[in-house]
Formats: sequence, structure tokens, C-alpha cells
Amino acid sequence: MTHEQPYFALQSDVYGTLQVNEEQVFEFQKGIIGLQEIQRYALFQLESTPFSILHALDAQISFILIPASEAVEQYGFRIDDETAELLRVAHPEEVVTMLVVNVIEDRIYVNLKAPILLSPTNRSGVQFVIHDQELPVRYPLSSGSKEEITDAGA
Repeated sequence: MTHEQPYFALQSDVYGTLQVNEEQVFEFQKGIIGLQEIQRYALFQLESTPFSILHALDAQISFILIPASEAVEQYGFRIDDETAELLRVAHPEEVVTMLVVNVIEDRIYVNLKAPILLSPTNRSGVQFVIHDQELPVRYPLSSGSKEEITDAGA
């Protein structure tokens, strides 16, 4: 027996009409940096790519994301208790780490300093700023070693 999820339409100025089901909706209690008032987003996987779109449900705001594991090697950090509470998680394996992608002058960069953390189980998310490591906000998207990441952040 299957249970079909009810869909609703999200009209995006950039992506057109998007069909959203509740499994795609994430609540960001504290919003995203600079956009604290926007708290509900839907995540769309782009076919045949590692990229996803995180689109606000109540505004024409969207971000391109990529799983950190697809973008860089040896990327890790500790989250604080407040962030774990916002995500409603107890274990690191319950969190999916995504990086915000930016295209600047035909080059693709990812933000290693402030990843998007998602709990698919609880459908909660946060943008977490890493304070205990020197990491770049604009890191060229390519396979990178830990040394390259450290050099780029210095």
C-alpha cells in the first residue's frame, strides 16, 4: 500500500511552477544568514547533477546547493548544542551537509565557512557558521585536499 504525498505548487520567478510535497519542505527556525525572516524552504534535486535548489516557499529567494561530500574531501567540523537542538538531532549521521554554490565571473565557488545543515528526518535546517577553523567563503569548486582548503582560507 502506498501513500501518495499531497503536492502543492510553488511559483518561482526563476524555475517556473515547481511541485512540492511535504517531504521536500525544511523549516529554518533562524532563517539563513541575511534572510532570518524566511523560515520555510523546499529542496529540489536537479536531475543528473549533484546540485539541488533550496527555494523559499514565501519569497522569490533560492540557493544552489551541493552535498559537501561531492565538493571537497576531508571537510569536517563540530556543531554546537544549540545547532543540534535546532536540527533536533542527537548524532552527526542524522545531518546532511550542503554547501551554497555561487557563480562569479564564470567560475563556480562553494561556501565552506557557512554550510547548510539539513535533518531529512525532522525536515529542519540551519546555516551554520564555522568559527573554529579558517575556511573560505569562496572556494573554487573542484576536488580539493585539506591543504588546498586551508591555503584558500588563509
